[in-house]
Amino acid sequence: MSHFFINASYSKSSSIKTLQKAVQKGEREEDKILTCNQAAALILSKKINCLIFSEIIKGNPDPDNVKNLFDALGVGSIFILVKDDFKKQWKSQTKNETHETFVYDQLNSILRERHNVAHAANVLNIARKDLKETVIFFKILTLLIDKQLYHYVKVLLI
Repeated sequence: MSHFFINASYSKSSSIKTLQKAVQKGEREEDKILTCNQAAALILSKKINCLIFSEIIKGNPDPDNVKNLFDALGVGSIFILVKDDFKKQWKSQTKNETHETFVYDQLNSILRERHNVAHAANVLNIARKDLKETVIFFKILTLLIDKQLYHYVKVLLI
């Protein structure tokens, strides 16, 4: 994924955030001018400011953070993009059906469960079947996200 951050086109929202951060930095006018020049150079080079993206997805990769990250990259609604392929792979591996917002809802549910385990040490309510399905969920999701990123970068480089 590191290649993606180097080669991807810079989206409007991340450009604006880069400039906003530059204006906020430094107390002296000279410092602000310098950081604004650096931010403008970064934007014009069409390279992504990784600091801005690390701020976008602070904390855990909950569905909203993941959505915001991909929106900021200009990819679009990642959960809609992967929905159909996810549905097919999920059914073939678990025999379970999905619904319209399954990927979003499932990611949210898994992170809530993770929060319970990490902060309340509550592991008694987790079934082995749920753990296995969580692993399958993340394997499918990461492969499909990777596929979407690959196609997105490929189009940018053509």
